[in-house]
Amino acid sequence: MNKAQNIIQLVTSLSVLIGLGLVIYELRQTRELTLLQLAQGSMTEMSAEQYAIYGESAAVVLRKACMEPDSLTDDELFVLDAYFRTQVFRVMRFKQQEDIAGFNWGWRSTSESMLRRIVSFPQGKRWLTQNRLRDREINALIDEVLVSESVRSCDRISVMKEDT
Repeated sequence: MNKAQNIIQLVTSLSVLIGLGLVIYELRQTRELTLLQLAQGSMTEMSAEQYAIYGESAAVVLRKACMEPDSLTDDELFVLDAYFRTQVFRVMRFKQQEDIAGFNWGWRSTSESMLRRIVSFPQGKRWLTQNRLRDREINALIDEVLVSESVRSCDRISVMKEDT
């Protein structure tokens, strides 16, 4: 009987230790997801602020930034800056999802298209060069986008006008 009790106690102790290990693992996951949620929430607030700045007039300003970049007013440059910042906030949000929560969906490829959107405007390269982040990986991606050749949105608009 003593041997059976020892085996039962051993199995029970191992079960408690395994259960404790699983609880600690789940607590760490919950902590990481909470941190991600906090980071995402603050990024959403920052993006919302930028959206509020450029509001419904963004299309007019973006068209003018393409077609008449030298005639942008200070107010329109402010809207263009907010648009560029929103794109960078989106890049940061995608990267945070991988860094904090461990989602592995290739933030670089998604982010590259957002950064190319900025570079597609005549003012975009200068803006990206002057507005650097603390994140080395994002800055490395920005450097790659800055040296690559990209089709400008303005060029695509011109082609669309020719077809009509």
